[in-house]
Amino acid sequence: MVLISKTGRVLLNGRLVGFVSEVGGELVFTSPRTTRHFFRKFKGYGFSLAVLDSVSDLGVKIVRVKVLDQRKMLAASIETVKTKGIPYVWRGDKQYILPETFFTEISF
Repeated sequence: MVLISKTGRVLLNGRLVGFVSEVGGELVFTSPRTTRHFFRKFKGYGFSLAVLDSVSDLGVKIVRVKVLDQRKMLAASIETVKTKGIPYVWRGDKQYILPETFFTEISF
C-alpha cells in the first residue's frame, strides 16, 4: 500500500521510498538511492508500479533517482519507465526496472 503524506513523503508498505516535490513548477517524484540499489542484471533502477500509479495520480510526470554515493541525479518520465522498463516482481511487488541508458543525468 502506498501512502503519500501532506509533506510529500511517499511510503510503500510503511517504508519511505521517496518524496514528491515541486521543481521548476512541476511535481516530480525523487527517490534517494545508493549504488546498492542498482539492479545489475538489467543495469538500472526499479520503481514500484503502485508508487508510479500513486504519484501519477497527483500529476507527477517525472521520476528522479538521486544516487547518493555517486552524487548524481537521474531523471526519466513515468511514460518512459512504463514503456522502456523491464517488468519484474520483487517480494510480490510489481516493478519496472529502467536501464540507466534511458535516464537523463541532471545536475543537483
